[in-house]
Amino acid sequence: MFASGPGQTFSASVFLDPMLEELGWSRTLASGLYTAGSLTAAVLVVFSGRLLDRYGARVMMTVVGTVFGFALIWMSTVNHPIQLYIGYAAIRTLGQGSLVLISTTMVAVWFVRMRGRATALTALGSAGGQMSFPLLIHFFVDDFGWRGAWIALAVIVWVIVIPIAVFLIRRNPES
Repeated sequence: MFASGPGQTFSASVFLDPMLEELGWSRTLASGLYTAGSLTAAVLVVFSGRLLDRYGARVMMTVVGTVFGFALIWMSTVNHPIQLYIGYAAIRTLGQGSLVLISTTMVAVWFVRMRGRATALTALGSAGGQMSFPLLIHFFVDDFGWRGAWIALAVIVWVIVIPIAVFLIRRNPES
């Protein structure tokens, strides 16, 4: 849940002012594109659920984490509104949608006796992301600019998600 942070509203909102200032766009345009991207993600995440059922958490988290990193890099290249829409749809589908779906599904499948406690710990990961990502993003934007900050987030996602997926996650508790 922590690594879904760059796809969440609390992170995307930190980028808004520096992006709009450089690109010369209105807040209305950016907000409309964010809404459209979020609605697109709401439709696409259904397919993530189907793929999760078919391929399991390990494969899905590896693929989603990898592609999510590339989507964050895409955000660093935005120069046109359609690029921003595609970027928002991608980071909302992959970060906010798919990574959260994978995490919560794993808890439901893996923990039977202490499911409530496991769910609470998962929620702490989300809270940790809500607390830390806006601060990290401010730091990155100040030091690297908004484009460099998106790239830094991609590296963070890759460093966190891919090793966890490859080395810690199994298809089911029995494996």
